[in-house]
Amino acid sequence: MAAINVDWNAIRPINGTCQEGFEELCSQLADSERSENASFVRKGRPDAGVECYAVFADGREWGWQAKYFDTLGDSQWAQLDESVRTALDKHPRLVRYYVCIPLDLSDARTKGRRSTRDRWTDRVSKWSGWARDRGVDVEFVYWGSYELIERLSRPQNRGRLWFWFDRRHFDEAWFAARLDEAIKAAGPRYTPEIHVELPVAAKFEAFGRTERFIDSLRGRARSLRKKSDNLRMNMNRKSPGNGSSDSMSADEELVNQTAVLTKLVNQVLLGLGQLRSDPIGPLGLHQLADKTSEVLTASMILERSLLEREKQDDEKAVETSAEGTNVSYRRNPFREQRYRLYELQGEFRDLETELLEADSFAEASLLLLTGQAGTGKTHLVCDIARTRLRDGRPTVLLMGQRFLSYDAPWTQALQHLDLAHLSAEEFVGALEAAAQTRGCRALVLIDALNEGAGRRIWPEHLAAFLAYFNRSAWISVGLTVRSSYEQIVVPGEIRNRAVKIEHYGFMELEYDAAQTFFDHYGLERPSTPLLIPEFSNPLFLKMLCRGLSESGQRRLPRGFHGISATFDLFLNVVNSRLAGDLGFNPNRQLVRQAVELLVSTFVEKRQNWLPLEEAEDLVNRLLPGREFDRSLYRGLVSEGVLIEEVVWR
Repeated sequence: MAAINVDWNAIRPINGTCQEGFEELCSQLADSERSENASFVRKGRPDAGVECYAVFADGREWGWQAKYFDTLGDSQWAQLDESVRTALDKHPRLVRYYVCIPLDLSDARTKGRRSTRDRWTDRVSKWSGWARDRGVDVEFVYWGSYELIERLSRPQNRGRLWFWFDRRHFDEAWFAARLDEAIKAAGPRYTPEIHVELPVAAKFEAFGRTERFIDSLRGRARSLRKKSDNLRMNMNRKSPGNGSSDSMSADEELVNQTAVLTKLVNQVLLGLGQLRSDPIGPLGLHQLADKTSEVLTASMILERSLLEREKQDDEKAVETSAEGTNVSYRRNPFREQRYRLYELQGEFRDLETELLEADSFAEASLLLLTGQAGTGKTHLVCDIARTRLRDGRPTVLLMGQRFLSYDAPWTQALQHLDLAHLSAEEFVGALEAAAQTRGCRALVLIDALNEGAGRRIWPEHLAAFLAYFNRSAWISVGLTVRSSYEQIVVPGEIRNRAVKIEHYGFMELEYDAAQTFFDHYGLERPSTPLLIPEFSNPLFLKMLCRGLSESGQRRLPRGFHGISATFDLFLNVVNSRLAGDLGFNPNRQLVRQAVELLVSTFVEKRQNWLPLEEAEDLVNRLLPGREFDRSLYRGLVSEGVLIEEVVWR
């Protein structure tokens, strides 16, 4: 502890004030101090005499009050009196009360003068009397500068020390700068100005427990309430008086079953309204799904009763109708009710599925995103990181292609983040403090585990790397890896405990995606669906549109029905780009020559792949004497013409 020097005037301000910063720091230390069998509540303003408090199973409470005082005079003691009085009134189960002030109590023991420690003792005596007058015994504990620094010096809190007293890191500017570096490394794989909203992004909202995720669930209540009201009103509506049935409202069994169903529906609606985007702890989604299941069970009981009465009503109508009269199209009120009930059942089945899926993502701390090459995994995580930082949510994006050496991943990761002076434990602690300060989960994303040296380092180091994050409930981790490398790069234990997402690119959204891309590049929208499967690949669609634009064309060529014409245009664009990057004559069509050479070799060997070394040697013969970074082979891989994959034998 002697090595730690804390300047309380240099504490990180929150909302522009050091007072709020100090209150938040004390609340975080209180959270780490309280017993595991107690729940923790962080309060806003007004705080009812405590910044935060812990509640034990038997109802007892510990409370913390933080005052950012630089002196303790009559005014400050009066403020403390007011806070203690309020806390005793508002928290009648309080048994311990911490007073946090960044000052040590002086104890000069000068004759004729009372020290601040003497005044503290006097105050504790007075406050204890107030507590006894209310029928409780409260222990008053002082956390001064010494006590606070001692807690900050503990290993589990060293990260907080960096966060609160090193303003160069972990603020909005630092997070934004680190993301900019990651986006530059992503290169053309991330184009923020061309964005297609995909359903897969909603799963990251659930994983991050964002307000948008909770709002989307709460938003289901309107449709549920409408269909429930429609059913209830129709159930209470009297039959048309055709003599075939009595008033449906007079059917006691139906009335009771409808009442049970309505009560369960209202419980679900209440549960949806009470959902909150708490960053840690259970959200209650699974319990709400169970309640939804009860609604479906009750609805099936009502459905059987309606079906039985519907048949009876049809039979009675046949008996009473004139001979030869067709009654198959007559209005049967019970049939109408079953239709309304089916509508309600459909809504609740969808809700139950959504709640169970949302629960699996919201309760997870590790996510694994897989997908084929070019499906847009990098674009997705870059866009998620940008959105989260725009909303003030701490987010770190690490690019797999930047892990180039065989050094331990943590060493490389901290270098990428300009935090080489921190340990992994300190980084996690500081990130947790940033998350707690903003009242939300922090998210660490690692893109493309299969790139760079990832195929060598992650299989042995990924579990140990993630172990540091496992210590914090405030931090979740998302990983992406190409599907063909998943089993090689990601250990089985990690795959088994991660919630998984498969990214299929623009599959089933090809037409909408094509419109977005064509509009961006100033092209005429396609008038018919694009049936070539490659159009579900974002990388291919982007290269095609860029090729049309750069060649001066504004529409797909006439007769654009075959895949050959599409790939011709694609290869021409890549050839022009690489000619400029690598410095060869674009008229040589080296890209087309390389593809034809590889294809002829595939035919000769009767297989659709080549060993990496062989493919690299064949392609680079067309443009020899180049270092790897400026080789033709590397260019074809970077542009998506060639894909390095694992071949299973």
